[in-house]
Amino acid sequence: METAGNVKRRILSKDEMLPIINAVTEAGGEFELVVTGVSMHPFLVDRRDRVYLAKCDTETIRRGDILLYTRPDGSLILHRVYKVRDNGRLDIVGDNQWQLERGVPKERVVARVTRCVRNGKQIICGKSFWDRLMRAWLYRIKMPGLFVFVYKCGKILLGK
Repeated sequence: METAGNVKRRILSKDEMLPIINAVTEAGGEFELVVTGVSMHPFLVDRRDRVYLAKCDTETIRRGDILLYTRPDGSLILHRVYKVRDNGRLDIVGDNQWQLERGVPKERVVARVTRCVRNGKQIICGKSFWDRLMRAWLYRIKMPGLFVFVYKCGKILLGK
């Protein structure tokens, strides 16, 4: 167990975490989750960044939202909404992925990310430059060649 200020933190299994997330969000609170994995890179970095999860009204989900949802095998996944389909299902993708997970039922959504702490700086979802940038980032799925070209040009222009 780790202590940060007066807050105790510990690593939970997904089986331990899911009921706690549900209880906290159903009560109107936020659940702090340290990001693990690389699927949301470059926006969220493994073990450096944190997200805050809140209850999600599935009728208000929109393109660009970051959701925590379950897969049929029970795994918990934190990815971004690429598209809300007319039938109410979701196409979802990680920021570091090119393959869409198509037709995710809204019933699998556990919570929505309301804010992130990225490299020590707080970002309010839906109200920031990063939010608009990440929505634009989703277009890379339709036009991968263009985004690779723009990315490489940006690196050259910035001298990186």
